[in-house]
Amino acid sequence: MRLLFLLSTLLPVLLGFRARLPSYRSSSARAWVVPESHSTPDRIGASKELRRTGKAILTSFVGAAFSAATSGKVPRANAIGKKSELQEVSMVLQDMQLYVQDTNKEAKMLNAVFQDTFRTIRRSKDGSTTTMAFGPDAFESPKTFTPGLSTFAEDGGHATLTLCSKSSSSGGSSSSSSSSSDDFIERGNGLQFIRFGSDVIRISKGVEAGGVVNYAYGWVDIDTPSKVPLEIVVGIARDPLMLACLRVSDVQQSVAFFTEQLGMKVMPTPLARSEGSEFEPAVRKDAVFVGYGKDLFGLLLVPLAMSASSSTSKRQQRINDKAAAAASSAPLVLGDMLGAFTIVIDDKASKDTLAPAALRMLSGEGPTEIASPDGYRFVLQKYTDFARSATKTPVPSTLY
Repeated sequence: MRLLFLLSTLLPVLLGFRARLPSYRSSSARAWVVPESHSTPDRIGASKELRRTGKAILTSFVGAAFSAATSGKVPRANAIGKKSELQEVSMVLQDMQLYVQDTNKEAKMLNAVFQDTFRTIRRSKDGSTTTMAFGPDAFESPKTFTPGLSTFAEDGGHATLTLCSKSSSSGGSSSSSSSSSDDFIERGNGLQFIRFGSDVIRISKGVEAGGVVNYAYGWVDIDTPSKVPLEIVVGIARDPLMLACLRVSDVQQSVAFFTEQLGMKVMPTPLARSEGSEFEPAVRKDAVFVGYGKDLFGLLLVPLAMSASSSTSKRQQRINDKAAAAASSAPLVLGDMLGAFTIVIDDKASKDTLAPAALRMLSGEGPTEIASPDGYRFVLQKYTDFARSATKTPVPSTLY
């Protein structure tokens, strides 16, 4: 019976992989261009057979490849949550907080550029905060999730992006004149970009919703209405919200903080395409990626001044040189756009699996918020508290 189940899950994976492989490996394709027939949620102009085929391919590849292959694993007793992907971790970098001018406008643009796959999963009663993700963020699979048949968007364990209105950080008071100013949110130069890896994007819809494209050959460099820098790679990732790139004044000092105090690990930079693809930014030699586990949201740390030899790609080299000229002499300014990151801690895990900062917080001897050497803020949250408010079921499509 187990052999039959294995064959039933592997066969659609192989077929789906074979069907989708050319579109991701062809160097002649313009990766960011999405045909109209595949661009709208209702598949305008497509026949019922094409809709069924497209859904089957997406289901078999994304759902089976990332979930069914590990569905037989049983998480260890002190794993955080019930997801097999988290069975070896006791801490997760779960949320990234951004202060923006208009949370509704920002959410509309993000939802549009990812064709309604990046959705609002929670919103505060007063509308001051909006939490978005590519699926449920609870560390468990919904009862409706079927390994091998459901897509990962229907599964749990997604990282989140929380959009906050500036007034929510100042006690709800802000003048109407400042809210209409372009300088209302100081962007700073600490956050370089937020990288996404998704095979479902629509750049034109993002622009219509207020996005500004800076670069769109191979991958897409686009700013949101509040000038949040995004880097979108057309590819496949377990969770399309892949990483946040932060500038740091001393890379080694920052790495020591994240690994020794917060328990992260130095890991290979995650990719949404095959290594060396011209449709994904080259991995910088002077950058270090830190995170808690493979395929989980993490941080890419880059030095304050970019190295002239940080990339082997001539095209990327030109981009780096231009950015380096503007950044080499500028001091690190965090600004007020980037809020705090949230790290969820398994408060039932054995002490030997937790970082020093987590142990101090759980014992009541340490703070619930800690800052990096450059001032980046990290909120430490108990898993039991996180689980009470986490979204456990897929959010229905609500097109803006």
